[in-house]
Amino acid sequence: MMQEENSEISLSRVDTWLEAHKQKDGKVLERVKEKYENVLAAKERNKNKRTFKDFDNDELVEVFGKDKKGRVRAMGSNISRKKLTHLGVAKSKLEQHKKSSQELASFKDEMISLVDSRMDNFEGLMQAILSKITTKSSAVVNSPVSDPGSSSVPRSLHLSQNIDTIFATGGISHSPCPVPPTRNPQVILCDKFGKKLAKGYVVTDATSNMCHFKKVGYGEKKVYVEEVIDPDAPLFDPPQGGNHTFAGLVDGGFLIWLDCWLEYV
Repeated sequence: MMQEENSEISLSRVDTWLEAHKQKDGKVLERVKEKYENVLAAKERNKNKRTFKDFDNDELVEVFGKDKKGRVRAMGSNISRKKLTHLGVAKSKLEQHKKSSQELASFKDEMISLVDSRMDNFEGLMQAILSKITTKSSAVVNSPVSDPGSSSVPRSLHLSQNIDTIFATGGISHSPCPVPPTRNPQVILCDKFGKKLAKGYVVTDATSNMCHFKKVGYGEKKVYVEEVIDPDAPLFDPPQGGNHTFAGLVDGGFLIWLDCWLEYV
C-alpha cells in the first residue's frame, strides 16, 4: 500500500480501538483504562512526527506489540491484512465506478440537450420548406393554362422551375418564413396575468401536435416565436428545447403554450 493509504488505515484503526472501549456515557472501560491512557499518550507523542506508519508501526503496536497472525487489532479477530488489502482495493474500484457513472450521466444529459437543439432547428427547416413550397406552388397552380399553339411556357414547367428556384437561390433558411401563411394565426404570448411576453404565430400544419418530442395537449397550441418581448420570462412547462426562459428564443423557435394565454391579433 502507498504511505498515504497506510497512514489513513493506521489512524482509523487507532481511533476505532479508542471508541470501541468507551461506554455510552463516554467513560473508558475500567478493564482497559491503563492501556487506553497509554494509547492516547502514544498518539499525542506521535502527533507531530512525520514518520511512515502501517500496521507494524502505529500506537497500538507501540502499546500492545505486533498483531498475532490471522488478526488485526481493532479490525476483528478473523480479519487478516490480506483481507483488508482486498477490501481497500474493492472500495477504490467502487469509488471509481461511481465516478464513471456520474460522468456518464452528465454526458447523457449533454447529448439529450444537443439532440433537442438540433431537432428544433430541423423542425424550423421543414416548416420553412413547407411554407415556401405551399405559397409558391399555389400561385403557379392557379395560373391559367396556355392555349394550344401559344408561345407561353406550360404550367408544369413553371412549377418545376419554381421549386428549383426555391432551393437554388438559397431562399430556405433554418427558421420559418418571416411572414407565415395566412392559415397560421398571429398571436401574442401572455402569462397568466396577461403580461405580454412574445409575438409569433400558431402552427396549424401536420406538425402541430408535436413539439420537442412532447405531445401538444388539450387546451395547448404549438407556437413559433418570432419576437421576444421579455427574455427573462419563464416558459410554460419547461424545459422546452433545452430552454427555461424566452432568452433562448430571441432568434426564433417553437414552443408549447396554453391557448387561454394567447392573444389573437
